[in-house]
Amino acid sequence: MDEGGPRSEAERSGARYQPFRAPILPVHDQSRRAFSRSYPVSPRGLGSPHFTCCFSVISGVARYVAETKAKTRIEYIFDEQDGVSSDMPLLFHQMKRNIPRRARNLISGVPAFENDKLLPPLQAADMLAWHLRREHENRASPDDVLPMADVLRNPKGHLESHVDDAHLYKWAEHHEQQEGVQFLKSKGQWQEFRRDLVRFAEAGAIPPKGSRLSHLLFRLRIHFLAALARRSLKKRDRHRS
Repeated sequence: MDEGGPRSEAERSGARYQPFRAPILPVHDQSRRAFSRSYPVSPRGLGSPHFTCCFSVISGVARYVAETKAKTRIEYIFDEQDGVSSDMPLLFHQMKRNIPRRARNLISGVPAFENDKLLPPLQAADMLAWHLRREHENRASPDDVLPMADVLRNPKGHLESHVDDAHLYKWAEHHEQQEGVQFLKSKGQWQEFRRDLVRFAEAGAIPPKGSRLSHLLFRLRIHFLAALARRSLKKRDRHRS
């Protein structure tokens, strides 16, 4: 065996990252092209591919671990992304209700977003993702591997998830059908909505703060205001016609 070959060079350059190998290494991918075609109808915050990827990783890992009967709670840490770091804490409590209870109970709390320049495990994850992406894009057959990617990958395999185009279109259709979505498209509209959510959460009107009664009263108030808005739009349309 040639100890000076490309393989050993890759091993030497990747050795310092190996202590950060995890028992589970989730690899998530979705089509950016399909995403850009379908998500103009979505609210600005939910129309971000980074937001969708973050939540998909959270859901996928929690569901997988739940199937193994493990009881260790999972702490999620992502690198900082403009907007996502602010939106996730406000929307996460409601969104995770769509995850099955057993998997949901494994999530330790709201995911954290850290500076990857200051957190070596995030640097290792970024390095792994970069090499796996190169390998995926340049692969002509399943047997084609990049030496560095092969060094960094978990020898027990990866947990892979793929969001196909049909799911992206389904999510976009769901977003498009929500009331008031047309008022959440611009950056300014979304920032105002974010400020409102912070204010409502601090007042105990929405989870995770407040009581069930305060949440119910808030939902009834929102439904009432939405009904008034619909009536106003119908009257306006009749006057125009």
